Amino acid sequence: MEKTVLQRTVDEYIESIQAKKKVTESTIKRKRQSFNYLIRVVGDVQPRNITETHIDKTFELMAKTRGENTMNVDLSNLRQFFKWCRRRKVTPASHDPVAEVEAWDLMPTERFILNVEEFPALLGAARTPRDRMVLALGLYLFLRASEICDLKIGHVDRARGFIYTDIKKTKIKDKMPISVELEAELKTWLAAYEEEVGVLRPDYYLVPSRSLDTSVYDHEADGFVRASEEVERLRPTDKIGRPSSIVRWTLKQIGYAGVNDGESDETDEAPKAIIARQGIHILRRSGARALFDYLRDHAGYDGALQRVRVMLHHSTARMTEKYLDVTVENTQRDEAIRGKLLFPHIAKPVTESHDNVVNLDDKRAG
Repeated sequence: MEKTVLQRTVDEYIESIQAKKKVTESTIKRKRQSFNYLIRVVGDVQPRNITETHIDKTFELMAKTRGENTMNVDLSNLRQFFKWCRRRKVTPASHDPVAEVEAWDLMPTERFILNVEEFPALLGAARTPRDRMVLALGLYLFLRASEICDLKIGHVDRARGFIYTDIKKTKIKDKMPISVELEAELKTWLAAYEEEVGVLRPDYYLVPSRSLDTSVYDHEADGFVRASEEVERLRPTDKIGRPSSIVRWTLKQIGYAGVNDGESDETDEAPKAIIARQGIHILRRSGARALFDYLRDHAGYDGALQRVRVMLHHSTARMTEKYLDVTVENTQRDEAIRGKLLFPHIAKPVTESHDNVVNLDDKRAG
């Protein structure tokens, strides 16, 4: 199908920003998602003919599936695009259909974090050994989804205790330590992986995709043979598609509700939480928060924060605080007051008995 005029202009814009500065694949993907919504609304039109009404309808469409934070990113992407159009004289100098669109005010929300005691149950509920390994990489190595998907067998050095990672967001390569928990998961998974596909090659993905197949590895024949029935098979050279779906499916198994589970019958137990649009970041954040809470008791607040920051590959401690939903001031406040007397020097402990309380009306009557 021939591309629309707007699609061709978007392609030129993407090529332009890629030529001038380094941008990650995930950034380009997010920009294209924003433009795809606009293209669905306006169709095959010149950029100069896009109106404020088109933009309003675009955000109405976005609001059906995207949160306010994401739509703020969409708005930023559209602003940059139309600014580029004006600079390149693709549109008139006065043309700015997003000029009157205001960013959405975001209400502070408590981030969804699993308790460390729930980690074994989550891993145990995984649908397949491959899925369990995906969960373990998130919980114990704090990797992002793209970083997990890119890992290959050759990146794992169990002898030295490291996994070599490519952190694209910050454009660094890091060898990350393998904990005892992660080593146990790797040992089990790699044995199951080799049992299914044969000798593991360095170029095989650590957690590959799966698909329906009729072949099975025959160890005696040292090769794949046709199976009697079609089953899901690992595809070692194919990258996994949507790891977020693995997280959501497994969370449901331990009692967390999904996007369509918010309403339940009266006889059903209330869902623990709504996990719509959640994914690998739940694992990454939960593992990091559990480590922070443990280290804080041993290395203090600042020491714990710096160690976790390095694991998350954040550039600043403030970024890590925001990600974990912690601040030193709030933490100190909560620990000093929660469950304790606010004014211990003048207050007496409150007892469960209130027999000595006299009603004010009774006192006046007396």
